[in-house]
Amino acid sequence: MGYGPVFYIYDDAIRSMEGRDQIPSDLAEEIGRAVINLSLNPDFTMELEPPHRVTWHHLQWSGGSHGNAMTWVDRPHSTDVRPYLWESNALQRLDQLDLERLEQMRTLVEREIDR
Repeated sequence: MGYGPVFYIYDDAIRSMEGRDQIPSDLAEEIGRAVINLSLNPDFTMELEPPHRVTWHHLQWSGGSHGNAMTWVDRPHSTDVRPYLWESNALQRLDQLDLERLEQMRTLVEREIDR
């Protein structure tokens, strides 16, 4: 049992790799660096009070760059049960949603139950 970081990466950051036999090594290394930094060695921004964890990573490689291409969402334990909602172009934790979004999620879950 352990922890499993939850991320997402925007398609437009990596779309140019579709159909390629080889992924550029510097892009693969940059994605690997993002996974490790966001999971294990996060930065904190001092622009907010109190300091907040930096949850995004800017990908930069020989073929281009993409700001905020990869985003860390959570680090649940393997014994946890945590729902998420993909909304407003982001994966969001349930405990970070406002009442309107929670009601929207309830409606979605009820529809699935009724199917």
